[in-house]
Amino acid sequence: MNNFKRTISYLSLFLIAMTVLFSSCTQEITFREPALQGEKDSTNFWLAFDVRAYPVEVDKTISYAIEATNGTDKIIFQLPSVNKGSYDFGRNDVRKVTFTSILGVNILEYTTGINRGNGRLKITESDMDNQTISGEFYFEAIKTNEVDTIFADTVRFRKGLFYKIPVR
Repeated sequence: MNNFKRTISYLSLFLIAMTVLFSSCTQEITFREPALQGEKDSTNFWLAFDVRAYPVEVDKTISYAIEATNGTDKIIFQLPSVNKGSYDFGRNDVRKVTFTSILGVNILEYTTGINRGNGRLKITESDMDNQTISGEFYFEAIKTNEVDTIFADTVRFRKGLFYKIPVR
């Protein structure tokens, strides 16, 4: 009977220890809203710290800019509207992407435009009640300035996503 009490005692201690151990484990998932992120040059995860969309006037026509920055890099998408749909880059200057990167004393600028680069931004959700847009993108932009030949001539973003970007 003594062995039975000792076994129950050890089993009770084991169960208490497991309860304390597993009850103190939590899994916290943090969602960023708004968010813009993508895979830069096939290897680097790129995440914006600040992102917004706003109207701009281009040649007396109202367009929209989606601007995202992470401190040293900035992406600006220029679109004719923020309605649901796909917007292709590399065909004209109404729909284009500009990527700017500050590397030390060098400022690199890459763009799409008429027969320059390519890509697509697809707005999958345009919630005008809450004034937000969400969707996906990819692009390849060409370097516009001759800073230094050690820097790549193109910048590529793949698997880009944006979520609940405020439109002001």
